[in-house]
Amino acid sequence: MHFRPKLMQRFFLTLLIIISMIFVTVYFYSVPVIQKKVFEIERNASHIAINSVFSLAGKMYSDTEKYRSQALDSHKKRLQSVVRLTESYIASSFSDADRNGQSEALTRQAIFEKIRDLKYGENDYIWISDYNGVLLSHPDPRYHGKDASSLFNFEGQAAIPALVDLALNQGEGFYQYQWNRLNAESPLDKVSFVKNYPQWGFIIGSGIYLNDLKADIDQIRTEALDELREGIKDIKIASTGYLFVFDGNKNMLIHPNSNIDGTNFLGLTNPVTGREIADELIQVADTGKELYYKWDRPNDPGNYKYEKLSLVRYLPGFDWYICSTVYVDELRSSSELLTERIITIAAIALLVALLLMLLFSQWITQPIKRLADTAVRISAGELTAKSGIRRDDEVGLLANTFDTMVERLRDSIQNLDSKVEQRTR
Repeated sequence: MHFRPKLMQRFFLTLLIIISMIFVTVYFYSVPVIQKKVFEIERNASHIAINSVFSLAGKMYSDTEKYRSQALDSHKKRLQSVVRLTESYIASSFSDADRNGQSEALTRQAIFEKIRDLKYGENDYIWISDYNGVLLSHPDPRYHGKDASSLFNFEGQAAIPALVDLALNQGEGFYQYQWNRLNAESPLDKVSFVKNYPQWGFIIGSGIYLNDLKADIDQIRTEALDELREGIKDIKIASTGYLFVFDGNKNMLIHPNSNIDGTNFLGLTNPVTGREIADELIQVADTGKELYYKWDRPNDPGNYKYEKLSLVRYLPGFDWYICSTVYVDELRSSSELLTERIITIAAIALLVALLLMLLFSQWITQPIKRLADTAVRISAGELTAKSGIRRDDEVGLLANTFDTMVERLRDSIQNLDSKVEQRTR
C-alpha cells in the first residue's frame, strides 16, 4: 500500500494561501499610498525648483535696487558738488567785480549768462531762480528770464515754486518732479538739488534726469536675465518639465523652446478653456494653485492633448512671471515605475518563498511519509521494517523511538510465539 502525501499538500497549500493573502493585502493597502506619496514628491520638486529660482531672481532685483540707490546717491552728491562749485564761482565773480569797481547789476548779468553755457554729464545744467519763481538763468530760451510760477507739468504741479519753497524753508534739499530736457517737449522724472543764497537773493539748482539711470539699470536687468537663463537651463522637473519666464507685457523672456523664446505669446490659448494661456498663468500667480491645461509634446507638435500643470510666481520689481511646467503623466511615471518594481520584487519574493516552502515541506513531510510507509508495512506483518531515518532533531527522535518500539514489539511477538509453541508441544 502506497501512502499519498496529503499532509505535504495541505501544508504547502496553506502556506501558499497565507503568503498570497499577505502579498495582496500589502499591495492594495500600501501601493496606492506609495504612488500618492511619490506623485506628491515629484510635484513638490516642481515647487522647490521654482521657489529656488524665484529666490535667485529676487536677490538679483535686490542687487539692482541697491545699485539704483547707490547710483542715485552718487548723482545727488555730484549735484551738491556742482551747486557748491557754482557758489564758489559766483562768490569769486562778485569779489573780482567789487575790486574792479564793476556794478553789481552788470556782474549779475554776466554771471547769469556765463552759467547758462555751463553743461556737464548727460547735457545737465545749472539754473538760478529768484524768490518769486522767475528764472534768472536757464539754458533753455523758453524759460530763461521767464516767470515759472505758472508753468505746470502734466500732473498739475508747479515745479519751480515748489523748489523755491523748499530752499526757503529748509535752506537746501532734494526734490523730485517732472521736467522736459533741453529743446524737448516730453517731461521726464527729474531730481534736483536746490540751495538758498540769501546774501544774493536767489536760489541755485541743478538736477539729473532719472531716465539717465535707466540705461544702466536696463543693462543690469539684462545681465540678471542672462544669469537667470544660465541658472535654469539645466533644471529638469520629472523627465522633460522645465521653467520659463515672461514679463507683464507677455513677452517670453526665457523659454527652452527657441520657437517661443523671445516672442510675445498673446495668441496662445488653453485648449481646455479657450482663454489666453498668459492670462490664466497670471491669474494663478502666487496663489499656491496650479494651472491645468493641455499642450503638445516636442515629439508630437501641434497635438494639444497632453495634460500639464504649471505653478507661477510673480516678481513685482522686474515685472517677471516665473513659471514651472510639467506633464502630468511624467509626475505619475515615477510612481508607476516604483509600483512595477514593487510588483516585480514581490513576485520574485513570492517565488523564492514558494521554493523555500517546498523544500521545507519536503524536509518536514518526507520523513513523516517514510514513517507512515513503514507503519503501513508493519501493519501488513513486515515486522522487520525500519524507517531508516537518522536525524538529530525531533523527527529523528520520533523515528528512532518508532524503530525501537517496533523492534521491541517484534521481540515480544517472537517470545510469545516461542512460548505458545512450547506449550502446544
